[in-house]
Amino acid sequence: MFQPCIHFILQDSPFFQKYDLDLTTSGFLGDGSFSVCRKCTNKATGQRYAVKIVSRRVYCGTEISILNQCQGHPNIVQLYDTLQDEVS
Repeated sequence: MFQPCIHFILQDSPFFQKYDLDLTTSGFLGDGSFSVCRKCTNKATGQRYAVKIVSRRVYCGTEISILNQCQGHPNIVQLYDTLQDEVS
């Protein structure tokens, strides 16, 4: 499935330590120029989420800041977590 060196990187990834990523066809939610959205599951709680995986080539601090400021608005998706790792 994964190459051995990739397996070790994934093993140390904060995301993959906390979440299981759905790599099946049904787990794919959409994509854009610099990101892909997939389904994932929190390993500890079993709670399912959509995850937006953004290329490290793109600065997304502004998007994160705006989502944090809009928390609680009924028309804005909830931001639960932000993680950065070496997998990109």
